[in-house]
Amino acid sequence: MGLKNSTGVLLLISLSCIFSSSHVDAKLVPASAPISSLAPSPTPGRGSSSRFIQPLEPRGIDKIDAAPMLKSICADTDHPGECISTLIPYTLEGKSLDPISVLEAAVQATNDCANQGFAVAKKLHAVASDPLYKSCLETCIDSYKAIIESNHKILDAIAAVDVFSLNTELSTAIDNVDTCDEAFVEAQIDSPMAHVDDLLGKMVSNNLAIGIDLVKF
Repeated sequence: MGLKNSTGVLLLISLSCIFSSSHVDAKLVPASAPISSLAPSPTPGRGSSSRFIQPLEPRGIDKIDAAPMLKSICADTDHPGECISTLIPYTLEGKSLDPISVLEAAVQATNDCANQGFAVAKKLHAVASDPLYKSCLETCIDSYKAIIESNHKILDAIAAVDVFSLNTELSTAIDNVDTCDEAFVEAQIDSPMAHVDDLLGKMVSNNLAIGIDLVKF
């Protein structure tokens, strides 16, 4: 398989998330994150990815068809349009929506996005030859792994009704998102992960707002 074809493949690595909570027994049914086909010109020694997570168009929550409770919860976040748009594919069966069930769904959505970022970064790293570019991608890979780890700890904190750990891990996730983008900025290289990191940043910011402001044990 040639470089152009191999770098145009988006690997979706699934990670099982255990959603166990004494408050919510709803079944979370994930759908594939929206994907957009892009075709940037490959940079010698760096490679490129032709498929990334589609950046969501900024939309007011009044223009999105969603449950009133979901709109109400997302209205308290910094990115309500992205909050609703990323959560709609995750249906909650058998339970009415509340901040805890919405946060659990949001963590799963964030986890799926981080997994896609991890897969893309790993693929680009495998075909890149530029040492500095590879180093930046290694930072991104570690960043996505850290976000996934934090997501598991967030779910554990919800199950244990541990407010301190919940708030700590929600805040840690934001720091982890920034490290990937910062690596490319410091290297003065355009990041191939910019779309992923932009969406992830908004998602973890929304998770923090829901967890700290709305979740009450």
